[in-house]
Amino acid sequence: MDATRPDALLLLTAAAVVIALLYAAAQARDSAREADASRRALVAAKRASDFANVLALHERILAASRRTTRVFHDQRGRMATAGARARLAEAVVPLDGVALLLRRDLAPIPRAGEIWQRYLVCAFYTARAGIGPALDREVPELAGFARARRPAIDARGCRGIVLPVPG
Repeated sequence: MDATRPDALLLLTAAAVVIALLYAAAQARDSAREADASRRALVAAKRASDFANVLALHERILAASRRTTRVFHDQRGRMATAGARARLAEAVVPLDGVALLLRRDLAPIPRAGEIWQRYLVCAFYTARAGIGPALDREVPELAGFARARRPAIDARGCRGIVLPVPG
């Protein structure tokens, strides 16, 4: 009986080790699942945040573009006055920061410059039609963006604003 007692003890010890290993494996699997679920939730939250940022940026671009066109048409007969030119410059200035982001590829979506180029180019040349070349100094990033992207916009692309010939 003494010989079976160490065998039984050995068997119990081996069973306890196997159970402990199975328990550790189950915990590792559960931890991996939790980590994966957490990673997926983080990715989903980032996408939602990026989408919200893109929508906010689009609204800012659209609003500044519309404001520029509206001010240009409202002030068309008074462009010789400093007040009219100042209002037109104020309308287009918010797009200078956007152009900075787009020129340096810092936008939250790929190819953002291609998506929003018409708004920025048309707003810039609309304001420039009223203010003249002095606008380039007030919005240097937008001016650079518009000059670089101008060839992509056809002559009729800005609703009556005559764009300079590309090149």
